[in-house]
Amino acid sequence: MTAFKNRRSTKGFSEKAIPLQTISDIAWIACGINREDGKRTVPLLWDNLLLYFAMERGVYLFDPKKNILNEVIDEDIRSRIPDQNFAKKAPVILLLGLDDSDLSQMTEAVLTDGGGVTLYSGMQIAYASQSIYLYAAANNLNTVALGWFDQVFLKEKLESSEKTNFFLAHPIGYNE
Repeated sequence: MTAFKNRRSTKGFSEKAIPLQTISDIAWIACGINREDGKRTVPLLWDNLLLYFAMERGVYLFDPKKNILNEVIDEDIRSRIPDQNFAKKAPVILLLGLDDSDLSQMTEAVLTDGGGVTLYSGMQIAYASQSIYLYAAANNLNTVALGWFDQVFLKEKLESSEKTNFFLAHPIGYNE
């Protein structure tokens, strides 16, 4: 109940580093595997949720099957991601995206009558985003979901597939 009471969007961040264990915990709660059958901490229609963590030491992609962060680039790009100045100093910017290169698991009925890719993509991102908010509230961290950020830069810099779309950026940090 305390996490729900404290859950909010906060636009102030200190530059204090976030421990790697905390970053790992955030990755796991956002889409980690929590059951023997491979199902996740959030409901996913198909296995295409991408979590990138932009930090001072570089950008890392979460691999939920191995529960590890894999380095994508060893460059600090945080100041280039958000347009909002308050978010540029957050020690971590978590990027939520989807890789829509394999939608074979979606039936034609879901694609045409059930709301399609847009609806289900938004729902998957929303589930993960809410988990991030609740974890932050329970652990004295600030975050805010941003939909306005440089997606073209990210796709080029991270050499993402044409089918990769970034939906939200979550700057995460301690209170100022």
